[in-house]
Amino acid sequence: MDNNKEIIRFEDIFKDEPKKKEERKEESNKRGYLYSLLYYVVVMYLVASIFYVIIMNIPGFVESYSKDEILFKVIADDQAGIAFVDDTIYQQYGDLYLEDVVGIESYMGFVILVNRDNPYYSNLLYTIDPNSGEYVVSTIVIEDIIDQHPINTTWDGDVPIAIYKEKDQFVPPTFFSDNVYIVEGPQDVMDPLALSIVNFAVYLVLIPGVLYFLKPDLKMDLTEIKPKKNEIFLGIIIGYAYIWIGNIISSYGSTFLSKLFNLQIDEAINQEIIISAVQSSGAILMVISAVFIGPIVEELIFRKALFGLIKKDSLALLASTVIFGLIHVIGESSIQAALVNGLSYFVMGFVFGLIYLKNKRNIVVPILVHIVSNAISIMAIMFLF
Repeated sequence: MDNNKEIIRFEDIFKDEPKKKEERKEESNKRGYLYSLLYYVVVMYLVASIFYVIIMNIPGFVESYSKDEILFKVIADDQAGIAFVDDTIYQQYGDLYLEDVVGIESYMGFVILVNRDNPYYSNLLYTIDPNSGEYVVSTIVIEDIIDQHPINTTWDGDVPIAIYKEKDQFVPPTFFSDNVYIVEGPQDVMDPLALSIVNFAVYLVLIPGVLYFLKPDLKMDLTEIKPKKNEIFLGIIIGYAYIWIGNIISSYGSTFLSKLFNLQIDEAINQEIIISAVQSSGAILMVISAVFIGPIVEELIFRKALFGLIKKDSLALLASTVIFGLIHVIGESSIQAALVNGLSYFVMGFVFGLIYLKNKRNIVVPILVHIVSNAISIMAIMFLF
């Protein structure tokens, strides 16, 4: 019995009070979301351009390729490539690229260049001479490949042949189909160490600004998830399972699109930059950027900020997927190449957005999943390439 003489039943003493349904507060940091996005754009395009110009003017950080040499560089980088260079030019540069490029016997005064790692070129380009019984280059096959309406468009029935020509290169009248890739020389290319330095410097500028504008949200998410330490580990496992499923889907999707557009599946430009940087003397800088700083910045920008400005989950997920993908394929040569080579970035944008929503718009688990995913990718590059 209490002071007001009300009768208290025994079972009421042990009866749990109804628990209030915990609901995540709606994000209210709209100014922070907007400012962080603007800051990201300014740093990624203006500040990064300034860094790029500075580095390009530092001796030793730039690799130069002459107009005559550029085709050797292109074929060295593309396993499915083929090009034709004048005999005199081959004599000048052929020995420099012996490890990566094969120069096949002359055709109409041109040496045929193919990538040394191409396992199919000998089967396609060579035939047995009925008189001598020796293998010789098939003129019929070569002329078909460069014809306007070729029969041979792939190396092995699956890998499309990529034909390259220097923009101002003089060629015979029947030379090259409409599918030729035009390259232009001379070119100055930043070496992998310089790329690592620029990338690291850009992220060093990005991280404090993004954290400043999104500090209230990050603090709230950390506070909210701190008591759920056991759930974080499970969330990372489930999230990485989503990544694996996304990789499988993007692999099949890229194969379908490559056949649809008759394009070879290559490494995306963004991935090529990462691979070359990880294999350079600046590897540690790229590892720090790609494994730690990058995932934090990208998840805060493409999930926390974008989803914060767009309240409807479906629209936010669509915007995040598209923008995340576009940012990573901006260097591709065409829309078709971006879709074929960079489809995985669009799929990953969707997957990370889905993980964010599954965790009730808490950014901690998506960041950790992104870190784990990138770390595994970097280790694969280090030990498998």
